[in-house]
Amino acid sequence: MITIDSDPITRKDTRAYDVGDELVLEHRQDVQDLVEINKEMRNQHDGRWKEDFNLALRIPPIVVEDLHRRKILGDADAFKAWMRSEEADPWRIHPSRDL
Repeated sequence: MITIDSDPITRKDTRAYDVGDELVLEHRQDVQDLVEINKEMRNQHDGRWKEDFNLALRIPPIVVEDLHRRKILGDADAFKAWMRSEEADPWRIHPSRDL
């Protein structure tokens, strides 16, 4: 394993692994702090939808990249379904899944 890039601010790093005849790249990001902040914000939320603006999710870049790669980000219906899924729970600010 070789660390190719590491950013202490975003807590993202890229590692390379030699797997036989292939080189595998792994992109990682420490998101634990964001998960805890989101959980705290969700617990403090009153559960009501405001009329003009609602912050529903806070998603880290590594997850956005994954959603883009899976073609969820460019598809409004797929993204809405993802936002309602358990996979989106760590990024949820608004306690309701009825987005």
